[in-house]
Amino acid sequence: MSEDAFIMPDDDAPPPAKVKAIAPPVEPQGDGLGSGIMEERGHEKGDIRMAQMAINRGWPVDAARREKVMARAEKILDKTHVVVGVDADGQPIVSDAKADELALRAGQLILAADNHNQADRHLEDKNARLDSGKATENITERVITVEFDKRG
Repeated sequence: MSEDAFIMPDDDAPPPAKVKAIAPPVEPQGDGLGSGIMEERGHEKGDIRMAQMAINRGWPVDAARREKVMARAEKILDKTHVVVGVDADGQPIVSDAKADELALRAGQLILAADNHNQADRHLEDKNARLDSGKATENITERVITVEFDKRG
């Protein structure tokens, strides 16, 4: 071996820089949710999270899949208990707390979808007004009559 292999670095020298490769986010191609979303039991929590991500990031979702996801979210809202396992006798173990958690998440998903749709309708209205040469905001004139007490 050469003597260069045993040379210690200077104490004043900065440590070598670590390079961490960060992959850019990949937007889904075609339908943003994938084919099995909200169809398998036991994956509701992750599926709801994925559907909310699709709403927040504006992923394209076809109308048929959108209808399925919203119908499944509405069914989850009505659940009163969820089977979380099976005991030693083969009897199902149910959880009200898990049902409440899933219902809360499903409600949040439905509200997020409604907010997104409302924002889209507002933007469409704004663009239609702009295209027709009107003000972008829907402003109406109101006459406000104020009466003052003249007695002093």
